[in-house]
Amino acid sequence: MAVSEDFENAIKAETRRTSAEVIFELLDTTASQDASVSVVDKRADVSREDDIIEARDYQTKKFTTLENNYFGLNGKNYLTPRNTENVSVHVGWLSDTLSNASGVFATPPCITFNFTQTHSSIGLSLEFDQEYPTSLTIVYYGIGGTELSRKTIANNKAKLNYSEQVQNYNKIEIYFNSTKNPYRRARLYSIIFGIIQDYTDEELLEFNLTRETSLASEKTVPISTCDFTINNVNRDFNIINPSGVYDFLQEKQLIKTKLGVYLEDGSVEYVNTGKYYLSDWKTDGIKATLTANDKLSFSTTAYQSASSTTKSLRQWATDILTAMGFTDSDVSAIPTTSITTRFDYMDGKELLKCIAQVSNTMMYVTTDDVIIFKPIPSTKENDIDFDNMYKEPTITLDSKYNQVDVKVWSYGTSIESQTTISSHNWIAGDEVYTFQIDNNPFITTSSIATNVANNILALLSNRIQYEIDWRQNPSIDINAIVQIEDGFNENKVGLITRNSYKYSGYLSGNTSARGISLNE
Repeated sequence: MAVSEDFENAIKAETRRTSAEVIFELLDTTASQDASVSVVDKRADVSREDDIIEARDYQTKKFTTLENNYFGLNGKNYLTPRNTENVSVHVGWLSDTLSNASGVFATPPCITFNFTQTHSSIGLSLEFDQEYPTSLTIVYYGIGGTELSRKTIANNKAKLNYSEQVQNYNKIEIYFNSTKNPYRRARLYSIIFGIIQDYTDEELLEFNLTRETSLASEKTVPISTCDFTINNVNRDFNIINPSGVYDFLQEKQLIKTKLGVYLEDGSVEYVNTGKYYLSDWKTDGIKATLTANDKLSFSTTAYQSASSTTKSLRQWATDILTAMGFTDSDVSAIPTTSITTRFDYMDGKELLKCIAQVSNTMMYVTTDDVIIFKPIPSTKENDIDFDNMYKEPTITLDSKYNQVDVKVWSYGTSIESQTTISSHNWIAGDEVYTFQIDNNPFITTSSIATNVANNILALLSNRIQYEIDWRQNPSIDINAIVQIEDGFNENKVGLITRNSYKYSGYLSGNTSARGISLNE
């Protein structure tokens, strides 16, 4: 992960001060998918109201239309693009009506959100721009048009977190009553159905994070997890507190995590340590602990190729990921070799692991929430030395293997009768220790099986495993090669397969790495 030189100096300093941040999005995870937007009052040639739902790219350009004293000649204003133009920036909704000389709308413009089902939210997060509304009226409706809540609120900023717990609504109306300056249009760039809660050192009692990947030879799909405990003295998370947020917790709500270090100038430089999705929560009345996993853990999708089909290995990966609902992935490291195969329903995660085996890559979720297939690096990225360890690393030897057997897939043929391709590095008279790969529907030829066997044998031949208890460095992610200082002055390199972080006012952790040979 790219960090500044100041960060590297501060994180390795003899005395350091670290920090953590957890951003928890208390959102109705289904409302945004169910919402439709309706407006009557809009600037028809430029308004793009359909793109405001859950938009996260806050507007940094100052888009202007014909409004009094609004278009400055300082080069900072941009004409709002017409809605017939293709643009990569966010525009949002603009009313046609202007506020009057006092900044008040004679007839407040209204934007309406309709839902096909009922939803419950703890509030709304609204983004405007520096020409924000100073007064809004927010109305929730339930089944049959029953008015559940009507509140008029004052506002003095471009981003508004409006906290109000409303359950079982299927319609929201937002009226813009007045604007910061006179003769302005109503503007809304983004709406999120819920609120975003930011926890830092004052609220966090403990934060734990484990990021994992695995060599292509491993039997299980790696899952990264985090949990954090917050001070619950205000009883926000108390299940018996009717005004708390417990009823609004939902599985898969987004949690963003960061770890940082204080620099010499007193500022904090944070490193993004990933996005995770709520899986469990509990409270004892004083503390609340929430647990989250990466997005791979939630997938239960099964996938099949009902008839013999030919695709490139990369296309197989793309199609499986799409079926699992993952459209933001990086499969560029997977070769485009054509593979013809057929298989009954298999777990999508297992199929992705099979593709990682064939492509000689490591699969995991990046800190940017992207499922990636990445080759093992070929160069050292950083060091872990005694100055940052609590004790010398524990060095063990993994199970000994000197032969890898790979079974060639043949649809309809039992595993026992499939062709086996072997790769070994034993010599006559050696005892044979075999590692077996089977049930991989993408190993369809002897050539593919031979490549897989050779790749895995090369990985397993280096049996050294490291366990390192140290102060941790969040800029060193999994699938990085580091040089590890040891008491034998060997100081060999290892591939990081697991990083654990613990923050409770200070940062510490553990790293697992496997010895690896570099072609230098």
